[in-house]
Amino acid sequence: MLKYTFETNTQELKTWVDPNNGNLNIQIGDEVVNIPHETGMELIAVIRQKQVMFREVDRKRLSSWSKFMEMLSGDDKNNIWSSSLSDN
Repeated sequence: MLKYTFETNTQELKTWVDPNNGNLNIQIGDEVVNIPHETGMELIAVIRQKQVMFREVDRKRLSSWSKFMEMLSGDDKNNIWSSSLSDN
């Protein structure tokens, strides 16, 4: 059985799949919630979709930041807005 545990200073969250019926179980402290297989699969699909979206947003954010820093430093050769300082 796969069991995942996430701990903070004050609480512990555990998740596992019941091997007998495929239901997803979530435990926070002493309270356990049993989520039916179909709902659990939908929940996992939504979480995966959100993870993909988050990674894409993070990738774009890092790319934009890198391009901005290149523009400021004058290293961006394809940018017509880049400027340079010269002693004339």
